Amino acid sequence: MDNILSGDPVEVFGYTTPPGPTKTYQIGIEHYAGPFPSRVKYVYFGDMTVDEYATNSGTAYGHPNAAGARAVGAARYTQTPAFGQSPPLLEYFSSAGGVEILFDASGNPVSELRQKPEIVAPDGGDTTFFYPGQDYEPNGYPNFFGTSAAAPHAAGVAALLKDYDPSLTPDAVYTALQTTAIDMDATGVDFDSGYGLIQAPAALASLNPDADGDGVPDSVDNCPTDPNPLQENNDGDAPGDACDPDDDNDTLTDLDEINVYGTNPFLPDTDGDGFTDPVEIAAGSDPVDPGNIPGSASGDIDGDDKVDVVDVLLGFRILSGDLEADTNQLLRGDVAPLVGGVPAPDGQFNAADVSLIMGKASGEVSF
Repeated sequence: MDNILSGDPVEVFGYTTPPGPTKTYQIGIEHYAGPFPSRVKYVYFGDMTVDEYATNSGTAYGHPNAAGARAVGAARYTQTPAFGQSPPLLEYFSSAGGVEILFDASGNPVSELRQKPEIVAPDGGDTTFFYPGQDYEPNGYPNFFGTSAAAPHAAGVAALLKDYDPSLTPDAVYTALQTTAIDMDATGVDFDSGYGLIQAPAALASLNPDADGDGVPDSVDNCPTDPNPLQENNDGDAPGDACDPDDDNDTLTDLDEINVYGTNPFLPDTDGDGFTDPVEIAAGSDPVDPGNIPGSASGDIDGDDKVDVVDVLLGFRILSGDLEADTNQLLRGDVAPLVGGVPAPDGQFNAADVSLIMGKASGEVSF
């Protein structure tokens, strides 16, 4: 490539040896004319012995070193944890980063080191198009090596993430790939392997983390820190059964229902007698015995052991909303309906209850 005509500070030299006996070639880099450059970088492809200036420095130049690109290193698939090699081994030819950027897009001098490569992906997989190619397994399919093979693998994983969540931005995809990669070479991010070997399952899981490991992503888990794989939710509220302190929403905690009262934490009315567990507990009746109901349904709202006009007036105030009755007042006033002349409380205080209280206070009704 003629850099004098192009103006680019790059020269490319290629040579193919002719058939015949093995030959040894010497290559030298000489100053020909003009001012001496402040630095010179050479990159070779293939096998070569360097007698002088073997810097072993980075070779990730051009497109892979672009700010908007994600450079991909290569690790042979058989040299990864899936095949017993941990940490994974980088291919010897995988280009290292650390190539300094000397000019910006406008030609102004700068000095910038970019993190390259960012990730590593497997190479050496089978192909159906590299014939006659080298078949290392052998299984009838030639193998494809190089970062040219690794980059499509990384792109394929990125495409799977994007297919799973089409709203993902490029940066979100990069983050998922990088933060879940297997570290290799030097500890942490480095210029040889970047963040490490990408892991498709881990990258996918990072989009929907599952803190409790129950197989339900945190974003939809009704108990994200307590395993609840079947997502049971007895009372239908926001927390699932695994983390809900009151699974029947009866105001009694599950622990108290089990350890103190002996009631069922999944049923607000354990004995099915029409009175919720907390109401029976407050009234002193047995919440697990359907034959033992609150016995204070007498019409004596004020609890002075007689039913009179005061109880009638209290009933009207409760109905009108002028008085907020407590639990015991409501239990004493809930006398309707009468079954066989005996109060059969229906759990509600309404006009029917006030009517019976008026009848009892006037002597017209007896119960």
